[in-house]
Amino acid sequence: MNIQNILKRNLTIKTVSLILSLMLWFYAATDQTVDIRLRTECNFKNIKDSLAISNINTTKVDILFKGKSRDFLIMNLLRRKPSISINLSTYEKGFHKYPILKESIKIKSFKNISVVNVLYPNDIEFEIDSLREKDILVSPMITGSPYKGYVISGEVSVSPQRVKFYGAKKILDSLNSIE
Repeated sequence: MNIQNILKRNLTIKTVSLILSLMLWFYAATDQTVDIRLRTECNFKNIKDSLAISNINTTKVDILFKGKSRDFLIMNLLRRKPSISINLSTYEKGFHKYPILKESIKIKSFKNISVVNVLYPNDIEFEIDSLREKDILVSPMITGSPYKGYVISGEVSVSPQRVKFYGAKKILDSLNSIE
């Protein structure tokens, strides 16, 4: 008997057995409970129409999650990341400190993943300022130099010459032009 005959015999059963064994291995390998550190995005919502956020110390928070490996794998494949939703409907103008609580972290569609701890930072500091509109001059900026034998002739112009910005008063007051 040669080796080719042994390999070709019962090929369907061998293929099905290989697939089933890989599935069983994958299930066993991803059944472990693990702790995973994820950087989670903060979403600011419901700010009053007359206000804007001017300064934020961070928009990302490191959080320790616990769950099955397969749940984290599925979450990654579906591109569903945990998020922190910060409701600003009751906030007024001024400096604020928002504590990051485990309860404020949302993990959509994954009930088997839980928050163990908020690692860093424990709170988000931000400033709310009045919303302002300002027309700002656009200044052309040329970097580099023309290729050998070429020159820039005439004035450099920009169209449009001014751009309308909406944002926090404190930030827009400091801008006179953009490059």
